[in-house]
Amino acid sequence: PFALSDSDHAFLELVQRGAWNWAVDAANPTSHMVPDRSSRPYVSTAGVGFQLAAFPVAVERGWMSRQEAERRVLTILNTLANAK
Repeated sequence: PFALSDSDHAFLELVQRGAWNWAVDAANPTSHMVPDRSSRPYVSTAGVGFQLAAFPVAVERGWMSRQEAERRVLTILNTLANAK
């Protein structure tokens, strides 16, 4: 069976943490939603879905507190629920 080395794990941690940092840093300061992967600044439900799925991972790995994740997720969901 395939097994990852310690350096493989370290590299994956670096990539995953970098992706999470982008999701936090690129998020809209009001809605906390990340823009879609495009040159136009818009948000897609697919991108936000992936973003929402990443919050439990961030909490589990200690990248964000549960309280902060909850606050951001509720802001995102409320923004979507109240969107025109």
